[in-house]
Amino acid sequence: MYRETLKLMIDEIDKCIKNLNNFFAADDMQNFSIEVHGIKGALANIGAMELSAKARELEIASDKKDITFCASNLSDLTERLAGFSFKLKKTFEETKQNHGAFEIPPELPLIFERLKTAFDKIDFAAIDNEIGNMDALNLSAALKEETELIKNAVLVTDYEKAMLVMQKLLSGA
Repeated sequence: MYRETLKLMIDEIDKCIKNLNNFFAADDMQNFSIEVHGIKGALANIGAMELSAKARELEIASDKKDITFCASNLSDLTERLAGFSFKLKKTFEETKQNHGAFEIPPELPLIFERLKTAFDKIDFAAIDNEIGNMDALNLSAALKEETELIKNAVLVTDYEKAMLVMQKLLSGA
């Protein structure tokens, strides 16, 4: 579960960096504070206490509308977050390479097609059913790792990301 949480953190960190920069540039300190509060908690939950403390400093400053402090410290936090995200990506990429190649079972493209239809219709029951069908397959370790990315994207309703992973798998990239 911790491993899956770390995978989810990669996307959260990348999204957070973009949001923090956009909110700060728009002088939207309320949403800036909300975003930095969220990443602070997420970082604390995974044990990244030093980064969480940096986020807390920015949260306190943004609540006080201390633009000077935020301007001076935002790039430090975002650079550290980007470095952490890069390390997580690298770790998971190395793990993936150690699993080797995989073969797509004939049932999987059909499941992906039904998932795409369910995404388009926002049919949660069908999505859940197809995720169950995917779980029922006897997949190699490498392919199972890839399908976990799809499941994680579905979990946070990021159907676009799930579609990208499915397309990547079907194209053999």
